[in-house]
Amino acid sequence: MKKLITLFTFQLLFLGAFAQIDTEFWFAAPDIDASHGDQPIILRLVAINQSTTVRISQPQNPSFIPIQINAPLNVVQSFDFTPRKNLLENTPANSVLNKGLLIESDDEITVYYEIANGNNAEIFPLKGRNALGKNFRIPAQNEYSNNSGAAEIDIVATEDNTVITIVPTSSVVGHAANVPFTITLNRGETYAARATDVSASGTLAGTKITANKKIAVTTMDDSLFSSGSWDLIGDQIVPVGALGTQYVAVKGNSTVEKVYIIATENNTNLFFDGQTAAATTINDGDLFMQPIINNSLLIESDKPVYVMHLSGVLNEFGDAILPPIGCTGSSKVGFIRTSPQPFDLIVVTESGNEGSFVLNGNPNLLVASDFQPVPGTGGNLVFTKKNFPPTAIGLNASILTNSAGLFHLGLLASTGTGANYGYFSNYRLDIGLSDITVCAGEPAVLSVGGNVTNALWSTGSTSLATVVTESGEYWVNATINGCQVSDTVTVTINEVTANAGTDRTICVDESVEIGTAGNGTATYSWSPSTTLNNGSIAMPTASPTQTTTYTLTVNENNCSATSTVTVNISPTFSVSSQQDETLDYGQTLPITIDVIPNIGTTLPSNLTYIWSPIAGVSNPSSNDVVLSPTETTIYTFTATDANGCEVSISFTVTADNAVSYGIPNAFTPNGKNTHFKPIIEGPIIIKEFLIFNRWGQVMYNEPDGTGWDGNANGMEQPQDTYIYIGQLEMPDGEVIRVKGELLLVR
Repeated sequence: MKKLITLFTFQLLFLGAFAQIDTEFWFAAPDIDASHGDQPIILRLVAINQSTTVRISQPQNPSFIPIQINAPLNVVQSFDFTPRKNLLENTPANSVLNKGLLIESDDEITVYYEIANGNNAEIFPLKGRNALGKNFRIPAQNEYSNNSGAAEIDIVATEDNTVITIVPTSSVVGHAANVPFTITLNRGETYAARATDVSASGTLAGTKITANKKIAVTTMDDSLFSSGSWDLIGDQIVPVGALGTQYVAVKGNSTVEKVYIIATENNTNLFFDGQTAAATTINDGDLFMQPIINNSLLIESDKPVYVMHLSGVLNEFGDAILPPIGCTGSSKVGFIRTSPQPFDLIVVTESGNEGSFVLNGNPNLLVASDFQPVPGTGGNLVFTKKNFPPTAIGLNASILTNSAGLFHLGLLASTGTGANYGYFSNYRLDIGLSDITVCAGEPAVLSVGGNVTNALWSTGSTSLATVVTESGEYWVNATINGCQVSDTVTVTINEVTANAGTDRTICVDESVEIGTAGNGTATYSWSPSTTLNNGSIAMPTASPTQTTTYTLTVNENNCSATSTVTVNISPTFSVSSQQDETLDYGQTLPITIDVIPNIGTTLPSNLTYIWSPIAGVSNPSSNDVVLSPTETTIYTFTATDANGCEVSISFTVTADNAVSYGIPNAFTPNGKNTHFKPIIEGPIIIKEFLIFNRWGQVMYNEPDGTGWDGNANGMEQPQDTYIYIGQLEMPDGEVIRVKGELLLVR
């Protein structure tokens, strides 16, 4: 086991804190073998600078009830997560899971995740921003098998759409050794790569993990067996960018003391204890083991490497990922002792700082005489491993400070049946560089802070601050108090577009779809929305009653864009009304329908007119016509614009076309009825009308309509009965034959 103490704080003398204290921590909890002991599970945290509010959540897991607490200054807060074990442990392997743990605070805290089992204890210090990166190699051992459980790599994504490539050095569940495979995780999702071979040769040491966005990685080697004992080791590791080329391993209290070195580049030369000739050369991902013979071991390389120190107490293992020595360290570290078992502090610092330590306010607990030089450093580095009884360091929170310089602190403690070992210092200098996300059109300002005196950006700029306009990864080489620091920053420029579509024209009482196809990550807001079926979708249906301009606002990734579209209402004119009319038969009706532009508009020049029906209309394509109906007719006048939109009026013209006829049966030429003829109402034509006497002689044959006056051949005809026959043509062309008798009275 290792890392009994993880509650700590540090402040660089020349820059702000950037180690295992932070305000945001991501963690993927390993799946510990229950048969050897995987509980209780305790999450411990402490506020470093002042009391603060802490929030604990699983962003992708709705079943996890978030926790919010107020953490007092320097008071350890412990939470038993055993009832939530199934929500935390990253199982099953080779699956995308929702088990990423996120701890956030308003001010700096220190956090560790503890397996507080008496037989299989372990503590995983959470490293905050130090743990986040895009390029990792797995530091591990290759000499001890797993008595139970297996080796495991656990990954959590901090952003959506994180694409991760894994090249395992041994087979893992679902994937063969040395065959790259890719997974995609969203923010808070996790993945476990679990070894299928529990022998020492099944080690995952050197496994390569790369991602397009920042992730955090946990390693775990369950129940390593040695000399009849077996114990859990594990850690949250740091990315390649946090590594260095100089390390010091201080010999612990184990029967096994070794360092395992993983190269991150080809042709990496390794040197030990100040040797000028390389002891060996290894390539990217290669593992090299070096035993620790003396009280300390200086490890140097010409390229960045991981160094894992396997130590512990007697036969019980503990391990630590060693921090690089050059230009790193802390001036203040907080830690906790939880057991009266043997407890050692391991301290490495520059020569000259060893007389300036203060432990819990006491300058006499750790003094200069406790230190000795690190061989191979020419006396520039000194170290100590000092045991403290419970009377010197109690079962509570402790603070170690140094006013003269930076130091690295390791803790090595016995748990009776196990060992805890870990280092608690910053792993790299903070030059104040964080990933940036801005909206399109906003400046993306890259800047370094603190005591940075020189900077060279990948853009060629040598200013401490520079502006970029494109998304991508940028690097900077900076100088802080004589130390050279390199770092990268990812700039994301969110290009949010809004497209309300093209302007449209619709007719009165019609609807039209506006906007363009959207995506599932953006939100949409239309204004005005009262005439839309839904004002919060990408493509609503608009039903305006007048010409309306709609504004679309699209929000995505905290950025917004707007666009407008106008829906024109057509037609932009009206027509005058027309009263119903009544016409006598044969009468015509001149009429003009006025077409009037709406207020504020002009009359379109391309209007078309049509009458229905067209019978009896002098010009059916004009608004100025003469109507000549032959029967009662409902006329409809329609004006249509170029958009096909219409305005119509209808009115009725009643035509009085009634016809009738009658023929008297007697008349008196010298009386009131002087002529005998058909009595006609309406346009009936007398085509033929003849009158005969009883002997068949024609008395009258004149279809002129004047009638018979009772004379024939210039002579009055006597009173008698006469016969008439005739033909009458009706208005519709029908010919009716008439015949009858008439009495001439004198």
